[in-house]
Amino acid sequence: MLSIVKRFSLGVLGPAFSSAANLLLSLTILISLSSEVFGNFAFFVILTAFGFSIVNALIGTPLSILINKEHNEQGSLLYFIGGSLLLSVSLSIIIFLSMGKGAVNKEILLYSLASFFMLFRWSARTICHANSLAKNVMLSDFVYSLGIFITALFVYVMERITIDNVLIGMVFSSVLSLSFFGGKYIYWLKSGFYVFEPSKFYSSFKTYGRWSFVGVCSTETTANMHSYIISIFFGAKAFAPIAAAALLYRPVSVVILSLTQMERPILSTLIRANRTEQLASRYRTYKRMIQVSFIINIFAVMMFFGFYPTELLSEKYNYNEFILVSIFISIVVLLRVLRSCVSGLIQASGELKQLSSVFIKSACIAFIFVPILTFYFGVIGSIYGIIVAELSACIFIYRLKTKIFGRDYD
Repeated sequence: MLSIVKRFSLGVLGPAFSSAANLLLSLTILISLSSEVFGNFAFFVILTAFGFSIVNALIGTPLSILINKEHNEQGSLLYFIGGSLLLSVSLSIIIFLSMGKGAVNKEILLYSLASFFMLFRWSARTICHANSLAKNVMLSDFVYSLGIFITALFVYVMERITIDNVLIGMVFSSVLSLSFFGGKYIYWLKSGFYVFEPSKFYSSFKTYGRWSFVGVCSTETTANMHSYIISIFFGAKAFAPIAAAALLYRPVSVVILSLTQMERPILSTLIRANRTEQLASRYRTYKRMIQVSFIINIFAVMMFFGFYPTELLSEKYNYNEFILVSIFISIVVLLRVLRSCVSGLIQASGELKQLSSVFIKSACIAFIFVPILTFYFGVIGSIYGIIVAELSACIFIYRLKTKIFGRDYD
């Protein structure tokens, strides 16, 4: 029991604090700035979260497999350090282009800079988790959370709430937290830049990361196609109510990513050692931890609606519509919770091609239903389409789990 509590604490406390800090910062923006500014910020958060998933796919999954396969931590690791920098730069450029839509100004540059340091910090978390440095990750998360809390309090108390100040605070928090991953990571960081070979990084992508990347992109289509359609075709202001509702469930999404980062290397080791009983036990605990996180998040949302002054939201949003959107978003998040633990287990097994095929199917369903339901029902219809796609993904992925592992892990 104590070991489960310890694992849950290592996997959840850091992300929980950072999620709480980001939630406070986002609520500050929601209350104080226009719905259009908040919509743009929320779109940035979605793009960055997509970047986190790509980092998990191209760094976390291949590195976990290679370390367990080769039993050569240093050889497998160092060329991923330079790769993480290259990946962070590439993704921040994509975010710059997506946010700017052709325009270049101080705000867009700050969005890009914040995304770079947030992505590089996330890649450091991924590398440390793959090497069983969960305590270092938790310490870094606490420092990052503290920086975000200070940013939110500073801009609110000093009445300097601008998106520029918020983004500067996010950059500062990310940079500061990097130094708390520990001396071992700092050594890897220094050594990795000198020995980085793009050809080796590409080789790992070709062998292990390719199908994981395809899976992430199709998963993003399944999960967030509505966000892109609404933001691009209806504008940031129309997306703001959905973003505000989704914001309430952001903590459990971060916890899922973090727990998967921590548990996937261990599950991979148990699979390769053919330790079936331990694997089943570990997987069930991993699944319960995600489910408990969801229940806690739901309780927090209920508390929010019970105590939060409705007039603060009613000034900018239709309160009843906000409640309705929140209910549908909770269904979407529940379906993600149900499929995420299964996805982590299959990733650990290395069956990435089969896993990606699941999300390619669900992405195709999203491509069909999201635009059609958006056309007929408006902005709220886009969420109906995502529910259909997520339900399909759940059905497909549980069938795949049964095919690979049987019914031993239900």
